[in-house]
Amino acid sequence: MISPIENASLKPLLLLNFPNIISNDKIVFSSIILSFISSKLCAEVAIGLACKLEAFVAKILRLLIYIMPLFIMGFIVKLQFDEVLDIIIKDYMFIFVTIVFAQFGYIFLAYFILSNCRVKECIASFSNMMPASISGFSAMSSVISMPLSIIGAENNTNNKALARTYR
Repeated sequence: MISPIENASLKPLLLLNFPNIISNDKIVFSSIILSFISSKLCAEVAIGLACKLEAFVAKILRLLIYIMPLFIMGFIVKLQFDEVLDIIIKDYMFIFVTIVFAQFGYIFLAYFILSNCRVKECIASFSNMMPASISGFSAMSSVISMPLSIIGAENNTNNKALARTYR
């Protein structure tokens, strides 16, 4: 088990401790259930509220997407300071490279085939999905990157209604 050095650790400039009122899994499951109920009972109100929330989330994402690399770099600096980064790179590099090549090879092949083997369309599809990919990999959460994935799908299909259908 890799553990950081306890006596000379980096200290945060600002430490914010927010209380954990409700766990994440309960919030996700309750939001799914509430979305189904609201879409069946009062669809017009649910659509209006969803549009307002989508605009609010889009504003937040426009700000966060640019500062996300700072958080990643901070984490890398912390790993280096704790003298763990070299061990991770040395011990897990082969596994990491193998997984990356397998996943990206599959993704590239799928996008290339789905773009009818046209290189320009394939590159355009990749560029549309890049913000979702960056947020998904950096936050390690597909739920967080879902709004960006929907925006990328809208741009790839050029059809908002088709990209937003989930039935």
